[in-house]
Amino acid sequence: SYPGQNILISYIKERKGKSSYRGFLNLHRDVIVFIISSSLSKDWRDLDTSWARRFLEEAKELLNQTIFLALKEKVCFFYFAKEGQLLVGSHPESGELLGLFALVKTERSQHAEVLQTYWQGVIEERKK
Repeated sequence: SYPGQNILISYIKERKGKSSYRGFLNLHRDVIVFIISSSLSKDWRDLDTSWARRFLEEAKELLNQTIFLALKEKVCFFYFAKEGQLLVGSHPESGELLGLFALVKTERSQHAEVLQTYWQGVIEERKK
């Protein structure tokens, strides 16, 4: 369990196959600002990776396989960390979320500047 899990689960259950990572972030910005106010991370990339991983893990648990696979199609690559190294690879054929793998949605790569601005704004808001 983690702060914000209930709103994430509710969003995915309600939106089903129309779920979107950016849509979730935009709809629940005020809650996310409140949640991360206790976070030690000041790096927008850490926050983005953490929330994207949570989004996909919850989607995998909540959606039927067909809907999840359609949503997973938005996944273009993943990052995984091993002993402080950041490595890039293609998503596994099985579609499993394994260990330290954090899948990164296509929308994250296509809208990197928008997400950077979003998270930097959230970080600034939490300072207030």
